[in-house]
Amino acid sequence: MDNILLCTNHVPLVTSIYNTFIEDYMPSANGSYVKVYLYLAKCLQAGEGNLSISSLADLLENTEKDIMRALLYWEKKALLQIHRDADTGEIIGLDMTMPEFSYTNDTSVRSADKAEHTATATDQPAAEVIDTHDTPSVPDTQSSQSTMDTNDGSEQQPEISFSPQQVQDLAGDGDFIWVCNVIESYLERPMKPNEVQLISYLYGTLHFSPDLLLHLYDYCISMGKTNSNYIQTVALSWHEQGITTPEEAQSASVRYHASYNAVSKALALGRSLAEVEKKFVDKWQNQWQMDLGVITEACDRTVLKLHHADFKYTDGILGRWHKEGVRTMQDVEHSDAEYVRQQDNQPPKVHGNKGRNQFQNFNQRDVSSEDLNELERKLLMQ
Repeated sequence: MDNILLCTNHVPLVTSIYNTFIEDYMPSANGSYVKVYLYLAKCLQAGEGNLSISSLADLLENTEKDIMRALLYWEKKALLQIHRDADTGEIIGLDMTMPEFSYTNDTSVRSADKAEHTATATDQPAAEVIDTHDTPSVPDTQSSQSTMDTNDGSEQQPEISFSPQQVQDLAGDGDFIWVCNVIESYLERPMKPNEVQLISYLYGTLHFSPDLLLHLYDYCISMGKTNSNYIQTVALSWHEQGITTPEEAQSASVRYHASYNAVSKALALGRSLAEVEKKFVDKWQNQWQMDLGVITEACDRTVLKLHHADFKYTDGILGRWHKEGVRTMQDVEHSDAEYVRQQDNQPPKVHGNKGRNQFQNFNQRDVSSEDLNELERKLLMQ
């Protein structure tokens, strides 16, 4: 039987990647960004020219925002140049360039002798386009408190302050400018001063990474929340939990949604929690650091006591446990045992005349000696 050798002159069997990219660029890049870069390199070398943001998102199982974020990242690293239509602002092409052999920092500039290759990208909405030449203003005050929106009725947020050195550092920080540009594309409008202040605080003071900042805004906007007060609340919650990467933030979000469902089930609501009810759960888990088992136990006790759901009653139970330092189910067991012990050591309580015998219930009155003599005389006369 003859062996058949299948050959093609169009699709190469291998894709060449420069070692400079692997050694100097890949280690510090987000994994999804690397995936986009490698796939674009493969398409380029295979001669595939009919690409779009939506098709890349489908193939790589990412959102279109993730793809756009990766393209902007590699553009900032000078490994990619994005060409846009002058009238519509839509992406019409990409230039992939050879990595620098003397890579030194994130703002390296392409050399004139770099070999350029072109792949075409189409169908990108104008709303996704970023003008990297529009630089948001950096707060120029030493100490400024952000005027947060209060649409969500959240509590007053901590003061956001900047030192003169921080202001100077942010003004020349390429990553910070890039993040602000991308967030403006997410919002589809220029950022307000208080929004720039918030991003400056998260980036410069709390040291949120660019990836975590972009995930923060992507997450909040996907929920229809764009005001600074809500975004700051989420960000501070992540900071308190020690979240430093988008992956950790995603896991935390999944846990919170699972918590909402668990509380709804424990209280037999048969529906999703309302926003005001979610705030109770957020407080129990985030501020009070209660385990989910402790929260559902309080819900169970609420239903057993009242025969219906009552978040304020549940909040009262958990508030008492919080004061006692209860965090886990083991702490709940110790608290219950201590309560029983205290009750056993209490003397029996007497309420009113309940429990007294008939003689004790007899109302005695004072009798004088004259009354006794008169009573004796009457008895002798009988």
